[in-house]
Amino acid sequence: MINQDDLRQYHRQATMYVLHSSQSMTAAEAHEAVTGLALAKGHPKECAAISPAGVAGVLRSLQNEGIAVRGPARQNTRHGRSEPTWRLEDGLHMIQPPTAPSGRSGAAPAQAAGQDPLAHLSREQLMAMILVGDELSAATARFQAEVEGIKDRAKVILAGGVLF
Repeated sequence: MINQDDLRQYHRQATMYVLHSSQSMTAAEAHEAVTGLALAKGHPKECAAISPAGVAGVLRSLQNEGIAVRGPARQNTRHGRSEPTWRLEDGLHMIQPPTAPSGRSGAAPAQAAGQDPLAHLSREQLMAMILVGDELSAATARFQAEVEGIKDRAKVILAGGVLF
């Protein structure tokens, strides 16, 4: 279990970090970015378990401290209303990404100790991983080529050409 004060500090730092990486964002966008950051970094699941209202509270606290500023409202077409945007106060530089609270990280014990995370796999399992990786690479290349073909056909159609 993570200490609640550490978790609040984590969410504060994560919110500042995602605001720093954007011109401005709504509380909902900040929530999505904070939870995505926690998941991408492999931090404990509690780090991604903040609600949109929780992120909005962090934003208001940052505003009261003079760190965040409310920006112009942006129309939310899904909900049919305007939502305020938020940004960091000018002059704040080098916001560091958050670290997992209480010294916990989502990394596997083998990775944390600097050991090879694949050392426990058999030779057959390693070969299977390589083969699957090669198949995935080939499928990805075919998919990308197909997407490029679709884009090229769309360009011809949009340019007024006829495509049969």
